[in-house]
Amino acid sequence: MLSMSTQHLIGGELRGSEHHHAEDEARAACPVHQARMPNGIELTVVTAGLEQARQVLSDDRLSKDSGSINAEQVRQLEALGLPPGVSVMFGQSMLFSDDPQHRRLRKLAGLTFGTRRVQQLRPHIERLTRDLIDTLPTGVPVDLITALAVPLPLQVICELLGIPERDWPALREWTEDLMTEDRELTLPASRAIGAYFQHQLLPAKRENPDDRLLSALVVASADGDTLSADELLAMSVLLVTAGHESTTNLIGNVVYELLRRDLWGAVAADTGLVDKAIEETLRWDPPVRNTPHRIAREDLEIGGRTVPEGSLLVVNLGAPSRCPATVDQPDEFLLTRDESPHVTFGHGIHFCLGAHLARVETQIVLRQLVQRFPHARLVTNEAPARRPSAIMSGYEYVHVVWES
Repeated sequence: MLSMSTQHLIGGELRGSEHHHAEDEARAACPVHQARMPNGIELTVVTAGLEQARQVLSDDRLSKDSGSINAEQVRQLEALGLPPGVSVMFGQSMLFSDDPQHRRLRKLAGLTFGTRRVQQLRPHIERLTRDLIDTLPTGVPVDLITALAVPLPLQVICELLGIPERDWPALREWTEDLMTEDRELTLPASRAIGAYFQHQLLPAKRENPDDRLLSALVVASADGDTLSADELLAMSVLLVTAGHESTTNLIGNVVYELLRRDLWGAVAADTGLVDKAIEETLRWDPPVRNTPHRIAREDLEIGGRTVPEGSLLVVNLGAPSRCPATVDQPDEFLLTRDESPHVTFGHGIHFCLGAHLARVETQIVLRQLVQRFPHARLVTNEAPARRPSAIMSGYEYVHVVWES
């Protein structure tokens, strides 16, 4: 039987920072734990210090191969007597591949998310943010998540990919369901989003290409290389999902932390603290709770514990950066740190391709909000509910009264 605290490493009905206690307690006790996902899949969860987490994240004995990972998931589901359906999220994308395939897929998508390209996008993101903030009513409760944290990153990634505006609401609903790990939600959402790209959007891009990323992936090549149909589908789903989900959570997490700790006014008075607030949030309450799956190619030892060959494994991303060996006063949220070390965007070859874009979007949102509403406040002191996800870590809502 798995303990409740261990189960909270990958799920549970949580509020505020309740999951911090479970993660930090697990890290202090042992770096390796077993837990079962809501969909029935059993995982090894690594809750380690920062250096050990980096070692695990860059260990090539842990494979990201989608075929191996999916085969193990199907084996476990069949053993439980469950239908062996696996989410389209585990397709042949750069997230679920090893080198050299990973390097090849990453190169095909990489230019769109490079530092230079993101800096070119900054004025457009600033305009989009300004337009959304202009619609916020003042003096009454407003949910930050639905009013701003969802629509901004969703619009940015959909515009980059070339997805028609009429399809954005459906994509948001599907990707949100994919993150729940509830099979009654994930499998229908997986079929729907897969059919949308495979039978609707990607064929349209072949017939009428534009200057956006999906068209480039459909028709262009890098060193004579192109994506297969399965790779193109997996890449499309990955980009639209990862391209907004983590940024939505980061925006919600940083605004909530600043407001609940009475630090909002300090950042409003000195917008030079915006970057520090974001990095401290990435350390203290990362928008991604656990990495996506890996699978052990062989028996390996982590922190004195053996992880058997064939084990599915995830690395918790919050525990490493709240480790006493990582920073002084790890349990304090401080804007005075010289640096806030973390592995929120991963480490090694699978470091998040969209990390710079996520930071820039959050910088723009936070800077504009504190300048426009220096006296914003939370509606209640009660911690908001967390989204039900083993991978993502964000709030279902953050109710704020915006006041200038």
